[in-house]
Amino acid sequence: KLDEAVTTGPIAGLCDRIGLPLSFVTVGQEVPDDIEPARADRLARCVLDGPDALLRREDEENG
Repeated sequence: KLDEAVTTGPIAGLCDRIGLPLSFVTVGQEVPDDIEPARADRLARCVLDGPDALLRREDEENG
C-alpha cells in the first residue's frame, strides 16, 4: 500500500531476503482498481523520493 507507506526502502530488502520478486502494489483505496503491476522505475522513485512522490506524479499525469 504505497499510498499509506511512510517509507518504501525496506520492501527491497525484504524481497531480497526472501528471494521473491514484488509483483503488485496498491496506490489507493479502490481495490481492485488501484492494484497495479510493480514497475522498477516507479519503485525506485518511491525509494529515492518517498511514496508521496509517486502519488504526486500520478496526480500530475491525470491533470
